[in-house]
Amino acid sequence: MITILFAYRNRDLDRIQLAMESLKKQTKNNFKVIFVDYGSDDEYSLPLKILLENYLFADYYYVAHSGLLWNKSKAFNFGIRRAKTDYILTADIDLIFHPETIKYLDKLADPSSFTLFKYGYLPENLELDQMRNTPFSDLKPGHFGEVNGVGLYPKKALENIHGFDEFYHFYGLEDEDLFLRLELAGYNRYREERTIFLHQWHARYPFKNDDILIVNPRLKNAMRINQQHFLFCKEEKKHIPYNQENWGIVYKKDDRDSLNEPDLEFDIINSSASVIHFINEFLPSCEGKMVSVKVADETSSFSLKKKIKKIIGKKNQPLLTMKEVNDLILQKIVFNYRHHNYRYAISNDLRSIHFTVDLR
Repeated sequence: MITILFAYRNRDLDRIQLAMESLKKQTKNNFKVIFVDYGSDDEYSLPLKILLENYLFADYYYVAHSGLLWNKSKAFNFGIRRAKTDYILTADIDLIFHPETIKYLDKLADPSSFTLFKYGYLPENLELDQMRNTPFSDLKPGHFGEVNGVGLYPKKALENIHGFDEFYHFYGLEDEDLFLRLELAGYNRYREERTIFLHQWHARYPFKNDDILIVNPRLKNAMRINQQHFLFCKEEKKHIPYNQENWGIVYKKDDRDSLNEPDLEFDIINSSASVIHFINEFLPSCEGKMVSVKVADETSSFSLKKKIKKIIGKKNQPLLTMKEVNDLILQKIVFNYRHHNYRYAISNDLRSIHFTVDLR
């Protein structure tokens, strides 16, 4: 028996319904679905829970909360720990499954190896109703690709290497890292040539948004940071990630509310000295406490003060842009606080950032 894992956050339901309907049409039904919703907003999570209740093979779990950064590794690791089958398929919510996918997977399952697959990418102009009403064999991909995160693994293999490396945030390389560590642990890599997965078109990850401040947190150079971590781990040749003894442990929705009563609260402005000292020196000194900080953009008021100081001959303290403040805090989360309960939020007007972290 096989468990299919999905990791999700704030995506439209139509593509999920297509995936679930294609699983409903499987010629063999010896499978389960674990759907891990990692911190979606209520407008997405509530309709999704209702939708998945229509599929008896699917179990829905809401984990994390909206104040935590997106982390596919943590979502998948939770699912791996929950799965009760000997084999696990990590899947993408954008997939349409061949009706004999489970039959093929049963034949490919091997305790000493893991199997990767290629996608058939459907064209952008293919309408939803066409995908819904057209048999799998009649859907024509525009092109094919082999770099993706769909893999069939022995559950024991994933447990032996402590699952996905939870360092990876936002987008990129958590899958390649997993493949490498499985091979280091002695498992063989196999690639299936049949096309049993079709991928619904969607816009590519907007990397250009990493360079600007938007309400949805983005870290500049996140992909390059992930690449550097991957190269570091490749050089170290360790099959178990660093600092991941408690892998698969996640916070829950209620844990967000526990951040409402911090021990220490601070309001600072976006001066370079204040922000850098706070996150690098003061915050680490608060071990055992819950700390909340609001960083406000004082650029406009500083421009007047700057003119006055220039007239009277005084120096101005340098300010960070709010994007720079954002990147400094997000780096701190990724490197130091990724296993802590925290809440990170950017105001709608982009003029303030609120960060609360439980260091107890």
